[in-house]
Amino acid sequence: MSERPNAAPASPLPGRLATAAAYLAFAGALGVTLLATTAPAQRLWYLALYGASLALFALVFERPTLPRALQRGCMAAQSMLVLAILARDPQLGVALALLPLLAYQAALIFHGPERWLWTGWLALLAVAPLMFWLGPLVGLARGLLPASGAILLAAYVAVREETEAARAVSARLLVELQAKGQALHAQAAQAAEIAALEERNRLARELHDSVSQTIFSLTLEARAAQLLLQQQDPAQVRPHLECLQSLAQQALAQMRIVISQTRQP
Repeated sequence: MSERPNAAPASPLPGRLATAAAYLAFAGALGVTLLATTAPAQRLWYLALYGASLALFALVFERPTLPRALQRGCMAAQSMLVLAILARDPQLGVALALLPLLAYQAALIFHGPERWLWTGWLALLAVAPLMFWLGPLVGLARGLLPASGAILLAAYVAVREETEAARAVSARLLVELQAKGQALHAQAAQAAEIAALEERNRLARELHDSVSQTIFSLTLEARAAQLLLQQQDPAQVRPHLECLQSLAQQALAQMRIVISQTRQP
């Protein structure tokens, strides 16, 4: 059923099986009524009343997008037609089978308090007229079954509607959780990338602060030793060579420290 502006979400349309069962109930009630009636004029009245009720029922049942005022008018007219059928032969009472169908229809098209107002009205219509025509006890006994059927069908539609709404909410929450999970995964990947970049920057700073400085000192000592050799002063070269060896060992130790840090998990 399509949604109307400023209206509660509509219940889904009944399936083919439910529709066929509703029309079959109409046909069964009409058939039993005609078989129990012998007067031709009376049969014509029943045919007219059942036909009008069936036409209104089909109009509302098959076209749920009708204006709300027209739906209410059709429901009220159907109630009066059922009452007219009952009034022609209260003892027969076959038309009572139509009241649960009307309650099912009302539950499909109305929502909230209005749904239960119509259900209560149809349940009352199943009991009160018979109590007036047949007596309180007999009327109550014959009307309780269709009245309870009307309430049960309306409750079934309400429960089904709540179930569908809960399923829709669950599906929406699942989609939202999946989206949040993907967002968290992307954030985690971004955080890992940032952490790796920070680690590379830290290693670069350590290399610059320690190893590169040591290598620069090696270069200076090597240049000093080269100049002394060019001046033919070997005695002055020895301290520079020893410093070169010390600096080389220091640079190697620093490189080992940096490499060991890169291997840590």
